[in-house]
Order: sequence, then C-alpha cells, then structure tokens
Amino acid sequence: MLPHSKRNAITYALYTVDHDETKLAALLGISVEELIDYLYGKKDVPTPVLHKVVDLLLAKTKIDNATHREVMRKIKEARGK
Repeated sequence: MLPHSKRNAITYALYTVDHDETKLAALLGISVEELIDYLYGKKDVPTPVLHKVVDLLLAKTKIDNATHREVMRKIKEARGK
C-alpha cells in the first residue's frame, strides 16, 4: 500500500471520531505525537497500526450502514401512512 493511501486511511479514521486526535490515538494504542507524525507524513504508518485503522473503519462503517438502513426504513414507513 502506498504511503499516502495509509495516510488517507488514518485521516478518514480521524474523521470518524469527530477529529478527536486523543481518542483516535487511544483507540490505535499509540501516542498523539505518533498519530500527528503519521497524519503529516513525517513517518510511515506501520502495518500493525494500519490494521487497527482498517478494523476501526470497518466497525464504524457497519454501524453507520445499520443506522442508515434504520432511517430509510422509518422514512419508507412514514411515506406509506
């Protein structure tokens, strides 16, 4: 995976936690300083951290998809009334 792709993934993960660097660093088991280095491309994102990022994004996407499905179901029900 290209370094900028890894950085894009970790940047998107930051978005999923409402741009809370402290929270994301804790979820990934790294320091905020390390996170900042990865976000700004000062250091390459190591594979174990990238795996945690992917797991976080997959979990978040699953939750978001379930929420969106529920909202759509309610809209459909309301439309039928």
